[in-house]
Amino acid sequence: VSTALRVQYDFASKYYITVSGRRDGSSVFGADNKWAIFPAMALGWNLYQEEFMARFKQLTNLKLRGSYGSVGNEAISPYGSIASADQWDYYTTKKISGYTPGSVLSNPKLKWETSTTLNLAVDFGFFNNRLSGTVEWYNTRTKDLLVDRSISSVTGYSTIKDNIGEIQNRGIEVQLEGAIVRTTDWDVTAGITFSSNRNKILKLFGDLNGDGKEDDYPINNWYIGKPISVYKVYETDGIWQEDELDEIAKSAQPNAQPGDIKIVDRTKDGKLDDDDKIIKSKFPKWNGSFNLSARYKNIDFSMDFYTVQGITKYNPFLSDYSYGGNMRAVFNGVKVNYWTPENPTGTAPRPTTNGALEMGSISYQDASYIRLQNLTIGYTLPKIWTSKAGMSHVRVYFTGQNLFTSTDYQSYSPEQPADKYPEARTLTVGLQVGF
Repeated sequence: VSTALRVQYDFASKYYITVSGRRDGSSVFGADNKWAIFPAMALGWNLYQEEFMARFKQLTNLKLRGSYGSVGNEAISPYGSIASADQWDYYTTKKISGYTPGSVLSNPKLKWETSTTLNLAVDFGFFNNRLSGTVEWYNTRTKDLLVDRSISSVTGYSTIKDNIGEIQNRGIEVQLEGAIVRTTDWDVTAGITFSSNRNKILKLFGDLNGDGKEDDYPINNWYIGKPISVYKVYETDGIWQEDELDEIAKSAQPNAQPGDIKIVDRTKDGKLDDDDKIIKSKFPKWNGSFNLSARYKNIDFSMDFYTVQGITKYNPFLSDYSYGGNMRAVFNGVKVNYWTPENPTGTAPRPTTNGALEMGSISYQDASYIRLQNLTIGYTLPKIWTSKAGMSHVRVYFTGQNLFTSTDYQSYSPEQPADKYPEARTLTVGLQVGF
């Protein structure tokens, strides 16, 4: 159940203010926390309308805007805060039913997750808006996150739905559009988008160790100052070679053999443990797109590229038995350049049956990619032809989707999980007719 109030004010098409508030209630939360109030305010200044901007003849739009406000998230299943029981039946001379604790551990204090965002932006246009765009910066803090927190299995449960901590998402988004050519026969327009987001955990459970510092929660792979979704893996430094036997004996891997993965002992203490692992974010550094559309007389063309850069993904095809990642697997794996005595420059460890590939970070690859998402070519028949047949419009076209992907990630797709099929490449030939 929701109620909302919004007040908007516009003065002389120059200054804008919006004030709003909403009160939301959801039955999925604890008895005392089903309701929450979320206020917001937005301001806008149409700077282009000011008299002192008149001398900038090429400027056709300039607007500054900002907003600050909160929204709530109730993204949990019904009865998510209430303990349940599962019925189990068995039979003797008649049906007898019994009950065991369900999968949900009760949390009557569960409440709304709240995200508060400061957003600042500028909209602009030049040359009669032939070049236009938006630059937007945001800073979002989300508190009381709704997460499945791992707990000791001695309770009979492995997780509990809980509100914990605070995370920050801060980033920038840029959008540019331009009409490059506008003539009777030619139209060419192009656009680009760019976005970059940085995710960071600010708080979790407080000072658990009593040392006055906010503590990490390694059981969930949560670390203060790091993204909420990360990998924690060993860092590798190539492959042990046959002429490095003395170094192997003195290393943190004294039982290693030539051809095994060389793990970096970051703490220099002669052993490999959790302190030697590095943290890799699962979030990309940035993503963007480029689109181009053109028309020459009756021929039209458009294409759309999309890219994701600086993202790391685990590739089970390089290490997991179930995906052909070691020599014991019954499935085909990715063809790799194995180290052998005859091929000491191999980048993958020696072929073994003990899953040596699982040990290091070589299974975590750069999954950056560039993809041609859409390509369309069309031709519209001249009206002098179609009008004789009583038709106002006839166009034939070809469209291709997911035509090309460039990536170093060795799997079906840099986007899909390993157990999914690769995305289909779709080719379409069509005819549009109007009367």
